[in-house]
Amino acid sequence: MVIRVSIDLSIVTFRFERPEDLIIEDFNHQNVLTGIYFKLIEDTVHVKCDGTFGVDAAFRCQKVSVEAVEVV
Repeated sequence: MVIRVSIDLSIVTFRFERPEDLIIEDFNHQNVLTGIYFKLIEDTVHVKCDGTFGVDAAFRCQKVSVEAVEVV
């Protein structure tokens, strides 16, 4: 799974390997995130995406990596 996020004046693309237990709420036409939070518990990364307008999401995965950073 890949998520692209605008941070200040950059777009960051994250790659999540082997996502599990995906929960998505309030997905709509404009999904603005206030933050993405990572917590490592044993060998699993727990990811929480908090939205200000639209999507809230949570899932677990084996690995998170930054695939690209684009300055805009």
